[in-house]
Amino acid sequence: MANNANQSSTLSSALPNFILLMAELKTETQLVESLNDVTKLLQFDYYNYTGDFALDRHKSIRKNFSSLPVAWNKNYADCKYDQVDPILQHAHTHLTPAVWSNVCNTSKQQDFLNDARHHGIGNGVSFPIHARNGDTAMLSFANHVERHDTDEVITRSLPEGSLAATFVHDAMRRIVDKERKVLLAPLTRRELECLYWIAIGKSNWEISKILGVSEHGVVYYVRKLMFKFGVNSRHQAVARATAFGLL
Repeated sequence: MANNANQSSTLSSALPNFILLMAELKTETQLVESLNDVTKLLQFDYYNYTGDFALDRHKSIRKNFSSLPVAWNKNYADCKYDQVDPILQHAHTHLTPAVWSNVCNTSKQQDFLNDARHHGIGNGVSFPIHARNGDTAMLSFANHVERHDTDEVITRSLPEGSLAATFVHDAMRRIVDKERKVLLAPLTRRELECLYWIAIGKSNWEISKILGVSEHGVVYYVRKLMFKFGVNSRHQAVARATAFGLL
């Protein structure tokens, strides 16, 4: 009992520093570092954050950061587990935390959790977020399947984990807003035209014929696009522009 009291005291004393750190975050790299810190602070082995940010009425951008095993993340996508994931379904309709072992209602959902255990992931807890501007997100924490103290860790983490989820999402929203403002401002009409034709698969030579400019001129515009988006290829520029609603 004394050990649990000391752990709770550690959480309470460290939480204000965590909140202050979140208020100062400016990059995704800093956010990931902070997620690693709070995961250790809450005494979990893994975290997973997914946020959908509304850009306008019709477009949104998704951000995902995870320390779950890479093999599991790939398996999740390959098996299309988003269609049966009971934690995800809970998050769509609830504001309250979801303890993973308590939300399975079907055999397929139980198979999903069994597969997670096969990949080394034990019980966990997820904190849904629904913002007034249309953002939705979920921050999850979990332990390795061989951990025997997970239920106690989950119980202790509920107040701090919920607050952490709020500050993580708020930090990510600020970063998304900042990135979008940077991207929206500098693109010229000609750069946007090149971006459009690149997106539908046209080569620099083909774009030059469509726009009535030299191929060297197109290369110049494409290089400007890559520089402004901070990427190394024309296709990466298209992907980044698409994510931020420019295409």
